[in-house]
Amino acid sequence: MTDRRATVRAPVLLDGVGLHSGLPVTVTIAPGDDGIAFTRTTGVRASTVRVPARVAHVTATDRRTRLGPVSTVEHLMSALAGARVTDAEILLAGEEVPGCDGSARPFTDALHTVGLRDLGPWRPPRLPRPVRYEHGDTVLRARPGTGLWSVTYDRAPRFPGRQTVTARLPADYADLVAPARTLVLETELTRARAHGLGRGLDEPSVVVIGDDAYVGRTRFADEPARHKLLDLIGDLYLTGIPLHHLDVTALRPGHHANVALAALVTDAATGCLRGRSVGQSGSVPRAFGVDRSGIRRPP
Repeated sequence: MTDRRATVRAPVLLDGVGLHSGLPVTVTIAPGDDGIAFTRTTGVRASTVRVPARVAHVTATDRRTRLGPVSTVEHLMSALAGARVTDAEILLAGEEVPGCDGSARPFTDALHTVGLRDLGPWRPPRLPRPVRYEHGDTVLRARPGTGLWSVTYDRAPRFPGRQTVTARLPADYADLVAPARTLVLETELTRARAHGLGRGLDEPSVVVIGDDAYVGRTRFADEPARHKLLDLIGDLYLTGIPLHHLDVTALRPGHHANVALAALVTDAATGCLRGRSVGQSGSVPRAFGVDRSGIRRPP
């Protein structure tokens, strides 16, 4: 099957509040032909910074993924991957992508409604060999494949125990992955907000995990595992590799480990990851050697 590039047919606007900041924000997904990139209005003079959606530009992985000055890109990146969007200009009026309902479904629905425009055939990056990231109890693997992805969320013996979800991507994405909302432990919610995280969370937009039951309703019995898969998809799409060219398995993934695996995949696919490389085990650099030459600023 020949891979084809695609962008949105017309601009799509979504607004809401930041999942972590709680501040009002608007994002526009606009047609593009130069990969996926985020542009945020910054400063009192409204200057703009365009940041390509690549792992070399990741600047933080604390409960979210941050690209340059743009926070919480993972849900939107996940939706773009699931919809096979390869090119888009993401215009952000604010510091963080809106959290919407805590899942990727609003982005997926918006992309489905507006439709895609074909940009012709292309040869995407390819992973030439299996790669693995391991640190403590966390193990993530990626290999050349056909889109079989599996994630295990494991808190055993604590509730909700061990959950494993497997999906064929991108075919299963819209129904089985996109609706899964972000999760938080009930015991961590107050502490997270004290550290400036999760301020945009409300009951409809989050799965709260209590000591022995969920606090509130869930969309799936294994919603935590599905959301971990959603995040993993968004973080690994920073490689630029379509979902159907990878088979991925992950045990206890998180943004830190996801981005580390994305760096390894990028390194293997290109032969050269700009900035510091990431080892197959151990800690991830605080910033992945952000390549300033790839960030375009207007005169």
